[in-house]
Amino acid sequence: RLVIDPGTVVRMPENATLTINSIASIVGTLEAPIQIDVAPGGTETWSGIYIYSGAASTVIRHARISGAGGPCIYIAGGVHEISSNIIHGCGYGIQIQSGSPRIENNLIVENSSYGVYATGSAMPILRNNTIDRNGGYGLYLSSALDVDAIVENNIITRNETGWYRGENATRGFNNVWRNGTDYSAVTAAATDLSSDPQYLDPYSGDWRLAEGSPSKSASDAGGEIGAYGNGGDVLLFDIDYSTTPTTSGALTQHERWSGEVVLTGSVTVGWPWRLVIDPGTVVRMPENATLTINSTASIVGTLEQPIQIDGAPGAAGPWGGITIGSGAAGTVIRHARISGASSHCIYIAGGVHEISRNIISGCDYGIQINSGAPRIENNLVIENSSSGVYVSNSSASPTLRYNTIDLNANYGLYFGSASDADTIVENNIITRNGTGWSNGANATRGYNNVWGNGTQYSGITAAATDLASDPEFIDNDRHLSELSPSRFASADGLEIGAYS
Repeated sequence: RLVIDPGTVVRMPENATLTINSIASIVGTLEAPIQIDVAPGGTETWSGIYIYSGAASTVIRHARISGAGGPCIYIAGGVHEISSNIIHGCGYGIQIQSGSPRIENNLIVENSSYGVYATGSAMPILRNNTIDRNGGYGLYLSSALDVDAIVENNIITRNETGWYRGENATRGFNNVWRNGTDYSAVTAAATDLSSDPQYLDPYSGDWRLAEGSPSKSASDAGGEIGAYGNGGDVLLFDIDYSTTPTTSGALTQHERWSGEVVLTGSVTVGWPWRLVIDPGTVVRMPENATLTINSTASIVGTLEQPIQIDGAPGAAGPWGGITIGSGAAGTVIRHARISGASSHCIYIAGGVHEISRNIISGCDYGIQINSGAPRIENNLVIENSSSGVYVSNSSASPTLRYNTIDLNANYGLYFGSASDADTIVENNIITRNGTGWSNGANATRGYNNVWGNGTQYSGITAAATDLASDPEFIDNDRHLSELSPSRFASADGLEIGAYS
């Protein structure tokens, strides 16, 4: 029998596993949680906790488990309790091969592939979990299951796909919202909702809900759903960050950048590490250098203290841009000024990410999207030498709302294909570009102002609700005059463009 006491920190070397074939009690407290993760300074991941089919009832409670290349927790059978944990930064959060484990009141966030993955004969009970910002599926159930499996009172948000299969499970009262695809091979239950859960500050690790959140009263009993519902007392997501930036190469720990950060070469953020850039930070990039995010990053400034990322003064040439890799979990770039890259300011290879309230200028491409379902909202995408927003492939289904796309030399908005209805283009101002809007005819679209471009539309025609009128910018930041027609042009009669 293994007992791990409250407050214990377990450091795992590369490829190591903790295998449980008998019984274990891994039980911390809210005040003294257990921590199990990769050894500091390691360049590779460990392999996770494996509870095999011969194990008796094991309990993992009040633990923070992270950094495994495969599952944080793998369950091969039996009835076990996994509750009130933070499970993050692994390949899979929880993988269930068989058995009927109780998975309750966990934060399952920022894993590179799956939040919860159940296969084979697994019949899990999944209640009051928050499953957010996982790179692939939030909840993946490989079969229809049956009524012995229970999926209730969970919040499943901002994953590439929210929920796959499990249609015959006992289910309801879940909030499934703003995933790239909310449901796949299963439909919402009559009691499910789809609304912003209003997390207090998830980019700083606080997934508690604001008092006005609809999820505060959405459970089967009229109470709160998600990890903090039904008496859940999950610890806050408190990560140890190094404040010494990696100026070239790959991160080997979680890092928080602030002040002025001068890089000397390209930097890569890979699993299981997390990068936070604080408000007001200035990042200077040398010639050809890139910032590549293959795990997760929160680049979140404020209106008063935006983040600035651009070329280093005196650099011999432009830098190489920000790349968000296909394996990255929900990365956020908000209230940043990004400029001066030789190719793209921001390149998105896949996943569900938020790019909002930024000024993106002076690059070749402002934002290039190869795949995934990012949300591109309330940005100024201006004065780029080729295209403002360039959507390369049909596998990309971005949401483009309330952006001002102005004075880009070639295209304001370019789609490499016809797109589909999952792509949304609404309430944007697209003006004074070489070509305003090319292709993307099958997108869900309307209420855009496309005006003053060399060619307004190419391979596509205006929607019935689009307009073509001078937006009447009054300054270089593209604020609108009081009487601009774009101030009243949205579906609800309000302002369109970046400042809505």
